[in-house]
Amino acid sequence: MQMSIGRLRALTGVAVVVLAAGSGYFMQHSARVAPVPAVAPAGQVARPDNGIGIPPFVMQDPVVMAVPESPGTPVVTRAASPRVALLSVSPPTLPTAPATPGSSAVVPASTMPMPEPMREPVPDPSLEKPEPVATAPQPTCEIGFTAVAAPGAMVDLTLEAPCRAGQDVDFLHAGTRFSTRLDQRGLVELSAPALEENAVFMAEFSDGETESADTLMLTVSDYQRTALFWQGEAGFSLYALENGAAYGTPGMVSAGQPYGPERGTAGEGGFLAVLGDRADGYHTMVYSWPVRLSDTQPEPEISIEVEIQAQNCGQEVNATVLRVKPGQGAEMQPLFMAVPGCDAIGSYLVLKNLPQAVRIATN
Repeated sequence: MQMSIGRLRALTGVAVVVLAAGSGYFMQHSARVAPVPAVAPAGQVARPDNGIGIPPFVMQDPVVMAVPESPGTPVVTRAASPRVALLSVSPPTLPTAPATPGSSAVVPASTMPMPEPMREPVPDPSLEKPEPVATAPQPTCEIGFTAVAAPGAMVDLTLEAPCRAGQDVDFLHAGTRFSTRLDQRGLVELSAPALEENAVFMAEFSDGETESADTLMLTVSDYQRTALFWQGEAGFSLYALENGAAYGTPGMVSAGQPYGPERGTAGEGGFLAVLGDRADGYHTMVYSWPVRLSDTQPEPEISIEVEIQAQNCGQEVNATVLRVKPGQGAEMQPLFMAVPGCDAIGSYLVLKNLPQAVRIATN
């Protein structure tokens, strides 16, 4: 029984498809593996090892199955069947950039995607709490004034007036007066000799307001004191010559060598307090002599001198002398002096033997 031509062509087409698929698989893999010659059995085509451990595909001759044919259909044998050319299809080749020998292809940085930098979160001002602002404590305007007894029948004075910083202030005690100025904190600290047992000190500000402080000074009777006070640049000065000392020797107690209360408490000699530091204000100088030294030493010679200056030359200057002795009341006397003309500037007018000088000045 012969097959029809139509069926034979259909079978031949199936064989071609099978052969083309096998040939395509082989050719794709053989392009990557070097061919290795091999001897194949008769009737078979030798296939090289594919290098991946899979047995090589051996293509057999196509087998034509007998199919009942219709009457009148000619029989076509394998020998008479036409040869079918198998085409190998290679994968498409992608275009590549030309590269020079010994170099690798470089992708331009401009074409590479750059990661976006991380952005710090922006704080919301409405959620932030304002930091508290530190403010300096405001000074109180209360005035404090204290008087504390100290060795040598001295009184330590402390005046605090924060709202009067830098202002002038005068201190008054037992008829004497001296001027100073509050510092930038409104503070003044100083020591002054007590001229009374019940020592009362008054602080008077430039606007007339006053503050007072007092202390009990039982040791005031241990000293004989002479005070000289005046106002302005009158050029007055008080000094004492102890134990027969000459002018300018170590036994001279003056503003240039005042000593201190410790000298009196030790029984070594007297000391001088210089109070007042405003040129146009009041000035006071107080010389203290320990009474107990009167039994072994002669009383010191107390003198007053006036330096002739441009501010006082040819004028009359005045001051007040105050003497305090134990068991006696305070003796206060005014002092007036006529200063020579300005051609004597730089000279000194000296009053020795103070009690007599005071009497002469008051006549």
